[in-house]
Amino acid sequence: MRLLPDAPSRRERRAVALDHLRKCLGGARAFHDAIDLPADAPPGVNLQLFAGDRHPTPAVAAARGGRGTVEVLAYGPGDRRVLRSSAIMDEGGPHAGSPRLHTPIRWDGVTFIPADHMALTRHPTFINSTLFVLLEKPRPTCGYRRPWPGPPRGWPATAMVGA
Repeated sequence: MRLLPDAPSRRERRAVALDHLRKCLGGARAFHDAIDLPADAPPGVNLQLFAGDRHPTPAVAAARGGRGTVEVLAYGPGDRRVLRSSAIMDEGGPHAGSPRLHTPIRWDGVTFIPADHMALTRHPTFINSTLFVLLEKPRPTCGYRRPWPGPPRGWPATAMVGA
């Protein structure tokens, strides 16, 4: 009665509530369909992912008996908050019969860090990798790269790897 007090009957309140739920679920489905579409990043944007994958992270949960409690049924690799497969948006993988990554995101780089969610950005691997990506990693469009000039003059040819 508190919800939709102007509705003449319980049956009509239920019909309005179910219609609203149907619209909400339709919107959720449209959102999920939209984020599954492959898309290129805007020019100049580099997509780097840093994610944890060392800690057991809830992967499957179930609500129990209407008591308002949730029980974790299975764990997977992650950072205790976000699963590795969710962070990378893996829609394939071993659970789907394929060992390969299937994601609509075209990552330029992925770095997994052995830290929990709140410690990721303080981990030395994150700091080193971020500095490399921002300051040192060659860009495909940079024009200042020169070809390797070869070994210093006077080096014997046998000193070269693969010679």
